[in-house]
Amino acid sequence: MRVGLLALVAALISLGAVRAEDTKTPQPASAPQTGTIAKTITLGKKVLPAPPSSPGCYRHTTAGWEETPCLSKEQRARVPHPGSLTLNQSSPPSPFAVQSGALVVKVGQFGGVNDPNNGGAGEFSLQLNSNGFPGPNGHVDWVQFTYQSYSIGNGQQYVSCIWTIDLTTQNYNPQSCQGADTTRSPQAGDVAVVRGGSVNGSLQMVVSLPWASGADGSGPDAFSVTATDQYGLLAGTKWNAVSGGFLGAASSSIANLTRSCLTTTFDIVLAAAAVASPPAVSAGPGGNTLETNNLGVVNTPIPFCVQGVCEVSYDEVSQDWTAHGLQTCYPSDLPVPPLPPGTPQGPFEDDGSRMSVNGVHVHVCPGASLMIGVDQTHDRFLCSNAFLLPDTTDVIADASTQATYSYSGSPHSVHVCPVNSAMVGWNETKDWLICRQLPPSGYVTLPGYGALSINGPGGLLVAEPKHAGQQMHACDPQGAGLSLAMSGLQADDQVLVCMNSLVTPRLQ
Repeated sequence: MRVGLLALVAALISLGAVRAEDTKTPQPASAPQTGTIAKTITLGKKVLPAPPSSPGCYRHTTAGWEETPCLSKEQRARVPHPGSLTLNQSSPPSPFAVQSGALVVKVGQFGGVNDPNNGGAGEFSLQLNSNGFPGPNGHVDWVQFTYQSYSIGNGQQYVSCIWTIDLTTQNYNPQSCQGADTTRSPQAGDVAVVRGGSVNGSLQMVVSLPWASGADGSGPDAFSVTATDQYGLLAGTKWNAVSGGFLGAASSSIANLTRSCLTTTFDIVLAAAAVASPPAVSAGPGGNTLETNNLGVVNTPIPFCVQGVCEVSYDEVSQDWTAHGLQTCYPSDLPVPPLPPGTPQGPFEDDGSRMSVNGVHVHVCPGASLMIGVDQTHDRFLCSNAFLLPDTTDVIADASTQATYSYSGSPHSVHVCPVNSAMVGWNETKDWLICRQLPPSGYVTLPGYGALSINGPGGLLVAEPKHAGQQMHACDPQGAGLSLAMSGLQADDQVLVCMNSLVTPRLQ
């Protein structure tokens, strides 16, 4: 399951929580402390020592962090700058101030990217952007933390920069930049991170690029830039919104992706831990920046905050993306396996049925059966075909949908299937819920359909049909064939989200 935002706060407090490839439900934690320097940082799939806090440019290799030359003033002047919309945003009350933030881009599929405006292949940027704010110069100022891949006369360039910008005079200052050479294009399974915040009163950016490492793990895989907070972004309550994403490289360009889907996440640490409401987050092509992409958002971004740590996540797909008519990053490419011969009607145990989802063989309940219980330790499912639903290969592999539930005296973010769908399988390693839309074609719902309940913490147990003396956590603890199907879970807390799945064939 996914690593908790709040479980990471203690280690990530100076730069912001980062959503990892595997994350868990947020748990109560101490309030963020301004000025605390973390000893480690989490960047996608990696946990690294924190980079040096002194001004300069650094890169991380297997030997640790090492200082590297920053780009010269002349070199920085040749880096094309991002563009901005009008950012005259007033600062809200102080509890909404952002202390640090992170952009996490998980690549589900990647067919390629080009810039149709400039004709450049492989041109794009990863941007984490602040709102416009009143600076000490009396103007509207702005800060961008960026990784940019772009082409100029002497070939492809890759840089990571902290941009401090006077929007009133349109003075774009790449305050500090370093080269971030890469060895390949993004590919499925990559998790890239751009994070920005404060360290010792300065702005610090850390960038993790899976495509920067060689196949053997040699070479730099993360880059850090620390620079003066020229316009005082982190002073008072100026930073109160975030935007950005996988966008065009610069100069109002567009990242035109083909056969691609991404999961985009913003993780944000607020200056006041007591605030439960998130700052403004722009989901989509770019928010406040003029760089865009051709991706469409396919699920509703729902911000979630606990103890001053906020997250919002959503999937984006390119215009040529097709997934069996489903809006998901992870379509099935093999049919759901049929029920084993002689399977009785009602609950039954399945210990190994697999289907291929996005090239990964995941455990699913076979046939048209729904998942009603799980033994996480042994990868065993309790399935039910009690309601004789029609067989279908149309499943959804959901990587990001969240809902907030209260248990153990506090709210928790739980990974759930999209609305009106129930689980037929689960891949713990990838944090994929394999879901099925209900009701299927030709069926209608019965009274009570869709009602949700929380089972746990601690779990209600049912005997495992194939393993005498062993038990598993189930929505139907009596094993009575109730019309309950799993529609979400938080495995670490032994919490299941159970849904009334009553449907019936439509009368002709």
